[in-house]
Amino acid sequence: MQTASADSFFAFKAQLSAFVDYLRTGVRPFPFAETVELIQLVIAGKLSREQNGRVVALSSLSVP
Repeated sequence: MQTASADSFFAFKAQLSAFVDYLRTGVRPFPFAETVELIQLVIAGKLSREQNGRVVALSSLSVP
C-alpha cells in the first residue's frame, strides 16, 4: 500500500501551524498515543519494504 498526497504544501503548512499553536499555548495538538502509532506505522513500512513486502503488524512493534 502506498500513500500519495497531491498537496504536500498544505500538509506541511497545517503541520507547521499545529506546531506553532503548540508553542503558543502549550497544548499538544495530538494525543501522544497517536504520535506513537504514526511512528510505528513508519517503522512497519520500512521493515516491510526491507523484507520484500512482508506484512508487519503494528502490535508486533514494542513501545517503551
